[in-house]
Amino acid sequence: MAAAGVRVVVPAGRPARACEPLAAVEASACDMVLVDFAGLGGVRAAAARVRESVGRVGLFVAVAG
Repeated sequence: MAAAGVRVVVPAGRPARACEPLAAVEASACDMVLVDFAGLGGVRAAAARVRESVGRVGLFVAVAG
């Protein structure tokens, strides 16, 4: 998606793990947001940061693993 010019935001609980697959993506096309998945408050705080920086979210994809 980033290669197609779409702004991509990646929520990451462990940034070091998220950086490896993102290394091939142009830095300006992808933003990482640190999320504390231990509680709902951390998830809400991350969602607020995304909303402030991006505004409207056109597509949300959730992947666990």
